[in-house]
Amino acid sequence: MLTLGILGINPSMYQLLEQQFESQTYRVVKVEEKEQLNQIDGLILSIDKKEQMNLVIDWLLICQKSPSVFVWIFSTIPLDYEENILFALGVNAVVMTKEKMHYLTHLVNNTFSRLENSNIKIEKQSTNQIINEKNQTVLVNGVEQALTRKEYQIFSLLYEHRGTTLPYEELIEKLWTNQPKENNFLIANTVFHLRNKVNGSNDFEIKTIRSKGYMLKLKTSQADQ
Repeated sequence: MLTLGILGINPSMYQLLEQQFESQTYRVVKVEEKEQLNQIDGLILSIDKKEQMNLVIDWLLICQKSPSVFVWIFSTIPLDYEENILFALGVNAVVMTKEKMHYLTHLVNNTFSRLENSNIKIEKQSTNQIINEKNQTVLVNGVEQALTRKEYQIFSLLYEHRGTTLPYEELIEKLWTNQPKENNFLIANTVFHLRNKVNGSNDFEIKTIRSKGYMLKLKTSQADQ
């Protein structure tokens, strides 16, 4: 199940947003610690005072380290130049005034709908001794390595097409549907963290095909299965 996080800067704003999304099919949680970014798929940051901008910017900088998390801003006050700053820091959308709150609901629902469809396609991929679909883990030399959602999705796609180069553009199109196809940073960053977890496997390796994409190459024992 997908998870939407709402930052509880202002208790009344949090309650307002929680009520707005309480009837949705995905889980809604209150975000208070930055470590929670590893457990959510989207984050709403609310603003009702200009003095909150510094705190919001601090959270956006942290979110840049979790590029798979979608971020939306909901502000009950007008934003002028601040809106440009927010987009420059990676915000996916900014919605201002309570009267337009329904736009925020549509934005989140549409994004999560695409994510859900992407997850369904990936979950249909075959599981085996390497991949544990239920736990979203990969077996590395007898030890289960826990992966983030995006790490698992990338590994699953690479395994499904093992021995074949998956282009950067195809990975972006499948896993980051709202991002430009030339935005290779998202993939490179996720694969970097994925490699740190699976490096040294006796069964496979993730190879970079320069200027093209990535390939998962099985080693002899697995290739024969």
